[in-house]
Amino acid sequence: MPRILVPLGAATGVAGSLLSVVVPWAMYGSFDIPLTRFPGWQVYAASVLALHSCVTWALLVPAGRRSVLPLVVGAASGFVAAGSAMALAFRYDDGSALFPGVVPAVWPTPGPGPAVALLAIALAIGAVLASRHRSGPTRTGSAVV
Repeated sequence: MPRILVPLGAATGVAGSLLSVVVPWAMYGSFDIPLTRFPGWQVYAASVLALHSCVTWALLVPAGRRSVLPLVVGAASGFVAAGSAMALAFRYDDGSALFPGVVPAVWPTPGPGPAVALLAIALAIGAVLASRHRSGPTRTGSAVV
């Protein structure tokens, strides 16, 4: 596997996670419902932040000093992020939780946010798992010139 694929997957995962915050997670007619209107969105945000921190940690540590900790924590936070994204995605039609008061009398539809989020999470989990087998930078020789 080319060395660029793991960092590229990690960067694409971060970009996808940022995009998932911007795109609507539900649509009620002409109303786009962002992620922050869903109850419990903080769990998704915290687990995605932990996932991308572990991916960065796994990619920046030199090959000889890598431990299994970022792999385990990254995979666990990735699965929590995926589960919370799915839980939020299934609440797209819970108008009473999304609107304070009168709920629009339109047919709700899911937005692209959950799909983008799950794709970004899959890329980030793949990057953290592939980083274990990646031969990263090693420190050899002397720094004296």
